Amino acid sequence: TVRDGGTIALDWLLASECEVPDDGSSDGTVPDDDSTPIVIVVPGLTSDSTAAYVRHLVFSMASEGWNVVVGNHRGLGGISITSDCFYNGGWTEDIREVVNYLHQKYPEAPLFAVGASLGANILVKYLGEEGENTPVTGAASICSPWDLLVTSRFISRTLV
Repeated sequence: TVRDGGTIALDWLLASECEVPDDGSSDGTVPDDDSTPIVIVVPGLTSDSTAAYVRHLVFSMASEGWNVVVGNHRGLGGISITSDCFYNGGWTEDIREVVNYLHQKYPEAPLFAVGASLGANILVKYLGEEGENTPVTGAASICSPWDLLVTSRFISRTLV
């Protein structure tokens, strides 16, 4: 639960869960003093941790040794709406809370972020707002719809 009463969910895939063979030694938790880099994935419009492209991205990164967390948007991924605020392309408070939470909980782990589509727009806007104050070490923006108004008009038009 975030400050305004809204609910978001963080779904994890740890690097240790992708190691072969799986000897069952991973208990699915990250020690507070772990220094394994964490990648935050910000999904696109209507996507959550169950979307095929998100699952592929998460597995690929975890297989390379990163701990990966997907920040599921409000109302998606089975999350109930618990406040009168919904996510949108301009809403950066949720990603800000996720970044701050992870930075405080895992201060030894470098933070990185990847946003896809609308999630990329949210991520880039957050990074611009925070500037040098963000604890995010590096980020990638994939297929960001830079101008949401133009994009909205484009997808709303008829093809013929």
